[in-house]
Amino acid sequence: MQASVSHDLWSLGVVFYHLLTGQSLFHTDHNDDIVKKNHILQWNSNSLSRRKVFRELQDDYGKKLLKKLLEPDPIKRCQNFKNGSSTKMEMVLKDAYFSDTTKVLDRIAKVDT
Repeated sequence: MQASVSHDLWSLGVVFYHLLTGQSLFHTDHNDDIVKKNHILQWNSNSLSRRKVFRELQDDYGKKLLKKLLEPDPIKRCQNFKNGSSTKMEMVLKDAYFSDTTKVLDRIAKVDT
């Protein structure tokens, strides 16, 4: 499997999920378990919404960004961040979640408490 922007977006979503919720996206004792148990292959558009920690997340901007980053379809995932000449990662940083630095710092502080 070749690396791609779509994989980078997914990986960022996994890290972002952990930052926002304080929990791992996939709970295993070993990284190999994720592949063995097909957690990633079973991921679908409802997987995120079914998680209690996601439903209880108070940050609507964070939820919207997570949904875009963890979109199961790699093509749709890239289309979520499509805008002219900007790169996909530039578009992530232009997302509404990051629009106001003060609000971002407040949101991060809430996760730490």
